[in-house]
Amino acid sequence: MGAERFAVGRWDGSVSVYRDCTDTGCPRPEQVLLPPSRDGVQMLALLDADEFVTSNGMNSLAIWQRVMGKYVLQGTATYHDSFGALRSAATTRTPEGDWLVAGTHSGHLLVWKREMASLRLVRAVDLRSNNPIPTDICPPPKDITSLLAWTNGRIIAGSEDGDVSVVDVETGTVLIRKQYNNAAKRGINSLSLHGDLLLLANCSVGSEDKNLWLFRISETKITLVDSVNLIQDQANTQVFNFSAVLVPRKGGLLFFASTQEGLLWFGTASATGLAVFPNPIRVASEGGAALRASGSNAVLAAAAHAIRTFEIPDEWSRSIAPVEAAD
Repeated sequence: MGAERFAVGRWDGSVSVYRDCTDTGCPRPEQVLLPPSRDGVQMLALLDADEFVTSNGMNSLAIWQRVMGKYVLQGTATYHDSFGALRSAATTRTPEGDWLVAGTHSGHLLVWKREMASLRLVRAVDLRSNNPIPTDICPPPKDITSLLAWTNGRIIAGSEDGDVSVVDVETGTVLIRKQYNNAAKRGINSLSLHGDLLLLANCSVGSEDKNLWLFRISETKITLVDSVNLIQDQANTQVFNFSAVLVPRKGGLLFFASTQEGLLWFGTASATGLAVFPNPIRVASEGGAALRASGSNAVLAAAAHAIRTFEIPDEWSRSIAPVEAAD
């Protein structure tokens, strides 16, 4: 939400807005919003510096705008409830205008065109895999859990059924589709992109599996670079990696990842692979955190049971430092 604020959607049906780090400390709670449905908030995405959207039940999204220093509900945009709750979203711009793309529980992309202060639903794109990963979860999940804006009006999507897809927003054409791991037992939890490097977080099952993957993406294909398993207790049979982000810094590219052991892992990513730094930081007694990095003020926010923020070093070789935590 710009350089000064970030927002956290919660399962209790609320959205908490915080101010980022300043000279007086951080993070500071600023406002609590209640979407009309009061259902758990599973998606939150910026439209611009003063406007954002959240999921709102099983068949709509809520539009929020900053007016006179406070966020207020501007309206909702509805869709057919067969698509289920919205799980992810991203915005992009093409010569035809501005677009909002949202990933659904059913495995579809919903594409809205922005028209003044409203959203017009243009199409639904079916991204359900023809070759989903085998899983013992019943029914097999198809949620599109992560969306990223790429170049020239294209969106990168990560799904619980194991596919990474590249979609042209204006036409709805699926340009690239790749199963991230042919031996996977769990789907994709989050994606992060910097240049042509794509970072993917998932849940590893068994000692031979990995829960952090690095790919290179081009106009025609997605190619594996490296993968690692972020795990501290080797007795764990599976370890979720809930969220992972790439952050550019002098001399290299940092990654941060949050796993179900309550740990924040970090290291470097490059075209030659991943290097994990020792001594991950505990951010929760258990469970992972949602991560958000702000390059403008060099802060990483980790939202678990509490909100914790960390200073991101200018030089990648230095350790990150905790700043403060908020309930």
